[in-house]
Parts: sequence; C-alpha cells; structure tokens
Amino acid sequence: MSLPTSTKAWVLTQYCTGPLSESENFALREFPIPELKDGEVLVKVQTIGLEPAMRPSYSLEKSYREPTPLNTPLWAFGVGEVVASKSDKLKTGAIAYGLFSMSQYHVAGPETPFLMPVDPKIGKQVLSLFAPPGLAAHVGLFEIGELKKGDTVLVSGAAGATGSIVIQIAKRVGAKKIIGIASKRKLDAVLADGADEAVAYDDDDFEEKLKKATGEDVNLYFENVGGKVLDAALGCMAAYGRIAVCGMISQYDSIGGDRNSFEGIKNIRYILTRRIKMQGYICSQVNDEAVPKAIKDLGAWAHDGSVKAAIYTHPDKGVEHCIKAFQGLLTGANTGKMTVDF
Repeated sequence: MSLPTSTKAWVLTQYCTGPLSESENFALREFPIPELKDGEVLVKVQTIGLEPAMRPSYSLEKSYREPTPLNTPLWAFGVGEVVASKSDKLKTGAIAYGLFSMSQYHVAGPETPFLMPVDPKIGKQVLSLFAPPGLAAHVGLFEIGELKKGDTVLVSGAAGATGSIVIQIAKRVGAKKIIGIASKRKLDAVLADGADEAVAYDDDDFEEKLKKATGEDVNLYFENVGGKVLDAALGCMAAYGRIAVCGMISQYDSIGGDRNSFEGIKNIRYILTRRIKMQGYICSQVNDEAVPKAIKDLGAWAHDGSVKAAIYTHPDKGVEHCIKAFQGLLTGANTGKMTVDF
C-alpha cells in the first residue's frame, strides 16, 4: 500500500480564557509526515482517549503543565496500527499504544512515552488503564491516599474513567465501605462498578444524603471534581482522614477566565479540626517507582478480571470530532473513558 505524506491534526490557535470554543481556540490542520528514522514507526491512529488533564494546558494560567504551544499538534494517548516501521520492537501490522497526537497518523519512536504493543486481552482498555485514569487511580490510592484494608472510601466523579477504577481497586483491596458521587443518571453505573452506595451531587439534599451514606467517617476521599462536591466531602471525613486530590473537573472550563465563577469552600476548617491530610499530585512526579508499579498491577488485574476499564466511544467517528468530544467530557456526557474512533 502507498503511505500517506500528510496528516490532519488538531492544534490550539488561541489560549482559552474561560469555556473553550472549537471555532475560537482550535483548528484542524494538515501537516507533512516526516520520513522515518531508525527506531521509528508510523502509526495509523484508530482510537484516541481524551483526558480532563488536557484542559489546564490550553490556558496561560500557571499549572502543573506548561501551556500547549500554539499551532502544534495536540497530544493524546492513542491506539493504532503500525503501517511502516524502522523499529525492531514494533513491526508493520502491530497494534501500538502510546502518547501520540490528536491526528490521523503519528510518527512514534524511542522518545515516545508509553510506546508499547497492545496486549490483545486488554485491547482499548489500555487507553484508560495505562493512561491518566488508571495511573492516577493507582498512584492516588496507594502513594497519596495510603489505602488499606478496612478503610471507608469516598470517590467523586465516580462514573468517570478514573472514578470507576478507584472503586474497583478499593474493592479489591478490601475497603470496608465504598461510596461514589455522580450525577443522578449515572448512579447505576457507580453501583455496577462495586460501590456500596451512590449519591447524586445534583440532588437538592446532596449534603445530607452524603453525610448519611458516609456516617461522617471517611478515611480516604479520592477527589476528582472540586467545588461544592469537595466542600460536602470535607464535612464527611473521619479524624486523620486522607484526601488525594486528582482533579477539579467542575472548574477546569473556567481556567483562564473569571475566578469569581468558581465555587468556594466553606468547610475548610475541618482540615484542622479533623486533622485531615489533603494533597494534590501528578503521577509522574510522585516517585520513580509509582507509575511502573501501577502499570504492573493494573495489567495483572485486567488479566484476572478484577479491574476493568469502562470505555465510552463518542457516537461521531473521525478526527474532526475530537474537540466536540472533549467538550462533552468536560460537561459529563460520558460514563467511563471518553474515546473517539477514527
């Protein structure tokens, strides 16, 4: 077959100053495909995964990621077929996974993070298990949250890609009770993943229901949402509770915009009165062993069936739908990992 000489890829054209706009902030552009060097492969991308963690880098606000350079292909974890190879590790026809770009084709090589062949038994689950959702769940629970058997565990964003894996890991370890927070329409999915109770943040009496479900005795809270959800969770913590702050998705689309639109925290006093440890983290910056340990464990648990990644495939197929799908991710359109097939 003849190989392509160019590829379409999404770029950031203007930094976001509030909710992102496909027409104002992004563009789908054509880029030449460079000739392969030794050790490199050309991947025809079949599916990409979209991460909430992408959003902070689309603004100039100081964050854990540097702002994405304008007019260069956006990063995305992806799965695809190797259609040309100068690598001894990935031959033509292999299915590869790695940190690619939001594009139809991607040149990957020794410097490409996470580049590996896809285990057929795991398949597209790799986009969640070995990507930010799975890694953040494992590292947050064990390295930051110090999860142990008998803990009462609370997780927000419980029907999302990370929250779903948090529930399954906590259950596997032997948590005494697991409570998940999600929207009303996603509560069944939270219970199906193994949570003992599920509480809807969009109920009028959310705080009271959460206090009842938790008994105000949460040992470990895995935070994905922020705002009023974090505020309510603080009031449900046990003495010496631990909070692993993985995400703040309720506030991401205001980054770079009006700070007055953020929901404030009223219950912060509980950090003192209940002697709570609360820590934000980035997986790759915790320690050198955390990510390799997570990949090893998650791979084994995927094989034995004790942990499964929920995959949500956006209904519209093609690279042109990536930004629309990302907007849906930020507003909770998905249950599980948001992916786009090409």
